[in-house]
Amino acid sequence: MKSKVHSKKLIMLQLSLAATSVLLTHVTSVSAAETTAETAISTHVETVGLDLIDDLADVSETVVSAQPSSGEASVEPVSGEEQKPLIDYVDPSNVKDIWEKVGRGKGSLIAVIDAGIEQTHDMLNLADSSDLKYSSKEDLEAKKKEHGIERGKWVNHKLVFYHDYNEGVDSPKSGDEDLYHGTHVAGIAAGSMVNNKKNELLMEGIAPDAQLMFMRVGKTSLIPEKENLYALAIEDAVALGATAINMSFGSVGKASDELKESVHRALNAAREKGVALIVAAGNDFAMGGYPVKPLAKNPDFGVIGTPATTDDVLTIAAYVAPEDISEVFTVASHNDSKELAVTVASAFPKGRQLDFIDIGKGLEDDYLDKDVKGKIVIVDYEAVITSKATAELAQSKGVAGVLVHHRDYKRPLLPLNYHGDLPMGFISLEDFDYLKSLDKATLTFNHKKKLVSVPGGRQMANFSSWGLSADGHMKPDLSAPGYELYSPSLKNTYEPMSGTSSASPHAMGIVSLVQEHVKKKYPQYSPQEQLLLVKNILMSTADPIISPVDNTYYSPRLQGAGAIDAKKAIATDVYLTGSNGLSKINLGDISNTFDLKVRLHNMGNQTKQFKYYATVLADKAENGKMTLRPQKLYTTEQEEVILAPNEEKEVSLTIDISNFDASLIAQMINGYFVDGFVHFDSNDGIKNVLSIPFLGFKGTFADLEALDSPIYNSLDGTFYYTPEEGQDKEDFEVDSIQQIKNNHFTGLVTTFTPWSLVEGKKIEGFDIESASEIPLDDFLGSYVKDGDPTIRRFHFKDGKAYLAISPNGDNNMDSLAFKGIFLRNVKDIKAQVFASDHLDSPIWESQATPFAQKHVNTDELKEGVLENTKWDGKDSSGNIVKEGEYVYRITYTPIAKGAKEQSVEFTVLVDLTLPEIPENILFDSNERTLDIPKLSNSKSNDVYRDRLYYRYGDESVSFTFFDRDENGQFKLPEEIEDELSGEMISIDITKLDQFFYVLEDRAGNYNVLSLEALLKMNQMSDGILEDHQEQALPESDNPLELDKKTPLLSAVSQEVAKEAKVAIKTLQAARPSATLTKASQEKDSNLPVTNDSQKSHKLLGSVFLISALVLGLVSYFKRKSH
Repeated sequence: MKSKVHSKKLIMLQLSLAATSVLLTHVTSVSAAETTAETAISTHVETVGLDLIDDLADVSETVVSAQPSSGEASVEPVSGEEQKPLIDYVDPSNVKDIWEKVGRGKGSLIAVIDAGIEQTHDMLNLADSSDLKYSSKEDLEAKKKEHGIERGKWVNHKLVFYHDYNEGVDSPKSGDEDLYHGTHVAGIAAGSMVNNKKNELLMEGIAPDAQLMFMRVGKTSLIPEKENLYALAIEDAVALGATAINMSFGSVGKASDELKESVHRALNAAREKGVALIVAAGNDFAMGGYPVKPLAKNPDFGVIGTPATTDDVLTIAAYVAPEDISEVFTVASHNDSKELAVTVASAFPKGRQLDFIDIGKGLEDDYLDKDVKGKIVIVDYEAVITSKATAELAQSKGVAGVLVHHRDYKRPLLPLNYHGDLPMGFISLEDFDYLKSLDKATLTFNHKKKLVSVPGGRQMANFSSWGLSADGHMKPDLSAPGYELYSPSLKNTYEPMSGTSSASPHAMGIVSLVQEHVKKKYPQYSPQEQLLLVKNILMSTADPIISPVDNTYYSPRLQGAGAIDAKKAIATDVYLTGSNGLSKINLGDISNTFDLKVRLHNMGNQTKQFKYYATVLADKAENGKMTLRPQKLYTTEQEEVILAPNEEKEVSLTIDISNFDASLIAQMINGYFVDGFVHFDSNDGIKNVLSIPFLGFKGTFADLEALDSPIYNSLDGTFYYTPEEGQDKEDFEVDSIQQIKNNHFTGLVTTFTPWSLVEGKKIEGFDIESASEIPLDDFLGSYVKDGDPTIRRFHFKDGKAYLAISPNGDNNMDSLAFKGIFLRNVKDIKAQVFASDHLDSPIWESQATPFAQKHVNTDELKEGVLENTKWDGKDSSGNIVKEGEYVYRITYTPIAKGAKEQSVEFTVLVDLTLPEIPENILFDSNERTLDIPKLSNSKSNDVYRDRLYYRYGDESVSFTFFDRDENGQFKLPEEIEDELSGEMISIDITKLDQFFYVLEDRAGNYNVLSLEALLKMNQMSDGILEDHQEQALPESDNPLELDKKTPLLSAVSQEVAKEAKVAIKTLQAARPSATLTKASQEKDSNLPVTNDSQKSHKLLGSVFLISALVLGLVSYFKRKSH
């Protein structure tokens, strides 16, 4: 019979996996206040072979388009006419109108703070170097000297300032992979026209004649360090005369109050100088990311982070433009033909007529009995796991190419992340329906591009981050195009990219041009007043975006005031504000009836007349989850207002949601948002000439639950965890190192240390790296399921989670710590421990953790385990507490203004009592089996499991263990294979002192007896059984020479047997391999209780007790001498 020991290679792999898991999960456990997720707010993918698009489903829209292979035929820019600049075809923000009336940015200076820029790109050149902010390097140096700035270099008349704030140098890093992002951003904001083949669509920036400052601020190890760097960059840009600054990065879910003081100083300096700060909202959509919908009971699902959260900046969301330049292919049917849009990942052969066939999901079975050879196959995107896998299967069937169709109507085309040879593209669901309706048709790809309408029209990009901010600020402010924006890329090329990183520089370019307009038209205002006016004009004239699926407006928490519109901004003389002087109304907590008060400001010399009304919205919830879609409650009746020249006037609308409250609160039990827009239509019927967003919360926003419910009372599911259908809800699947796999939930964690490691550390020559077991951090109350090592099972007793520790110094369940999945940002997190009968005064409390941020998604889990909350079973004086129940309490306070302290409690048992070794043990040396009855919990404290360990090796000591087999026995093999050396190691059952029976309870206490000790106990017990007469012990040193099937412990009178075991335990305390806990830590209740029938055996029992001690000491010193 053979058995194998885990090899060192396997264990090292496990250790590696364990280390990775601990790093992703506990990446910020040392100090919750020091780190947070740091993201450049775009998702350009440069790593070939990662199918991030398909893996993220519709979130794929945030990824840069995969470009067709370089060997394909060139694509005609726009068919049927002479090539014009891109903005002549696609201008959703009406930028050409402001170019005509204000200019293209000549004489202005704008700044981009980003991760890097390709300084040699052709778009960084000015055709006309006259009338510039800085006409020469000398002009710039003079300004720098004036402000005491020594850093930064002049590159050319376009890029007048460059500095790497991370490295403190003026030269760019060669081969810097971060160059792409900043190059793309800078190009959208201010890229000059480049008329060559690489710029096939003749793209140029929003302010193409403006000069540019680029301040490189890349990734840092800690967010506070990065904040200091970009604060310094802001100060430099302000000092050197920039009028607008773009920042396409942020810390997800972070609150304004958490920003360093250096950032607040820089923001204040910019505001006082009238410098606009434009920040991307982020690509994190909402709490849970795209695949996980927020719970309806947790309505605070906004994820916008710093620096986008402050009212000192304009925060920009991303929308999909209603029209775009796209490649098209021709569908010929009978005498009719039609051109359909396609995004191409790998080029189709030019000019060939190809048949097509719909094969559904595109899986292996879908190809059965279908003639696909030489045809285009059409596949449902719903079933695409990765583009590569879909293409490879199709290619193996001899197809000519693959078209993937969208799974939803009214959605833009997706860029597939495929880089293979098989022709592959993406079409809309609407166009797929058209193709299906045709009896006979062919497809021809002529590599033409043309202006096409996007399915569904203008719509919010489904990656753009929701507000509110963590501290309750109404964000975002505006929306701008951010889906598949064509812009400069590396190596002097151009390509599309999606993200709010694309939207914010588009908005920044418009802001800089509107600033010029305001300065000229309203010179009487101070720079700070002009800046506020620019913001209010842009928000008042924005166009609220309607969801094509829901046929009502998106929430202001997703789109802000709406789509930025340059034409309307410079045409208006009227703007709107709320009571706070901003063009948005944040009502805070509301009742069923509330008033919307809007102030109109007429800066012109003409009378203005409007009809105004409100659209009232709420979130839509289904089956306990937020759908992240709007529902319109109602629209108010129209009213009229007349403004005299230069007049300010306040109007008011009363909103009553009484008819909707009961149904809404039934779906969203902790409260719900009510938001929408107040619209102002012109007297001649033009809608939304002006509008202002509003927001209120029906409930108490500040006191919404901040912590996800602990797993112990939420086995039906938590925010990030949902049990599989048919799963036993107490069972949790583990990964390759036996940790719970889907562990994104709240609970207590501890360290589980196997006995072999506890014992091995005491032995010279024990190599922990080659050990067959490893310590694990996992949830307290969870244990390996009996008979199924792929499952950890939560243990409950009397309907409550069994949470127990044993602070005895062996590092097995000695302590606990709190792992919290916070759904809101909180502060002042503290752990306290109370005696269960004295809840007014803690016996121990932790240091406070200043901040913990909301867990935005499972990829950005932060502060999972808070190190400060670790309790090691001691009181505030450092003494181990008495055995018994304690209350472990975590307190925390949401950072929302006016929030009250919240808490969660866990009942924890401190247990230092060893579990009892069972009776009636049998060993059969012929069969090499050991029968040890399983103890019920009624006879011992809650038993977890028992194992038989075997120690082997001389110079290098190792352990292996044997679990019970299907018959409940311990079966000892004759040999085991050491996979590291391949050596077969004999299991010598005559070496009884090398076998250890280890019994573990659910508090982590180990009770250990060597097989030798068990046999010696058996010999004593046999003597007692024979009519209570003394019997001579056998002379043989090997007890196995007795009967081959010998009872080791019989059901003798309880006092004698138990006293013998207590004696053995005392002996074990002196032996390194005998037990893990000190005898002094055993409870008195573990001692035997003597009844009348047992008293007569006391004297006899004492004799055998002394004999057992002597035998044990002889054996101990014999092995010590060896």
